[in-house]
Amino acid sequence: MTGATFPALSVRQPWADLIVWGIKDVENRTWRTDFRGNLLIHAGMRIDEEGVGRVERLYGLLLPLDYRSRTGAVLGMVRLVDCVRASRSPFFSGPYGFVVEGAVDFGEPVLFPGRLGIFPVPRAVLRGTPAFDAAAGA
Repeated sequence: MTGATFPALSVRQPWADLIVWGIKDVENRTWRTDFRGNLLIHAGMRIDEEGVGRVERLYGLLLPLDYRSRTGAVLGMVRLVDCVRASRSPFFSGPYGFVVEGAVDFGEPVLFPGRLGIFPVPRAVLRGTPAFDAAAGA
């Protein structure tokens, strides 16, 4: 990824929100990555309806009733600091866990199509988003 793009990872809701809110510290994947650094969190188009109920039940969080405005968009940014095969985090289920920290919620979703894997998002799409500009030093 060049200076003109920023790396992103697409995550289903409600998990994408929990990551950018700084609650979920591990994102589970079936594949490993050597990538480390700032990573945009993109909310995919599909919603994990069972996950919504589980989050509300287990963590006592009240989640949005309608996720349509919070899907298909970049929501925020984290720092991916490690890729592990085991973790004490209550969010880890493996087989790989992307350990994240330093969550920043952009406030307003920035519409952008997602992709599989870690994919590039043009910086121009995010410029003018105050939280992105501050977090990325744009």
